[in-house]
Amino acid sequence: WSGAQPAVRDSAARGSGTPASTPTFLKDMPTEQVKTLKCQECGTMNYPTEWYCERCGGELAAM
Repeated sequence: WSGAQPAVRDSAARGSGTPASTPTFLKDMPTEQVKTLKCQECGTMNYPTEWYCERCGGELAAM
């Protein structure tokens, strides 16, 4: 084996923290979201970006 490593490993070894293919808008988003969308079926709080409840699978109404 020649010992050459793929470019993906090289970029990860540099410690950039984010892959080169990560879109810019994802890099700027907060890492933690608040669950603000309440399921009408079971009352579980869900992330506002979800379409279905993480607990019961019920459809979350668009507001």
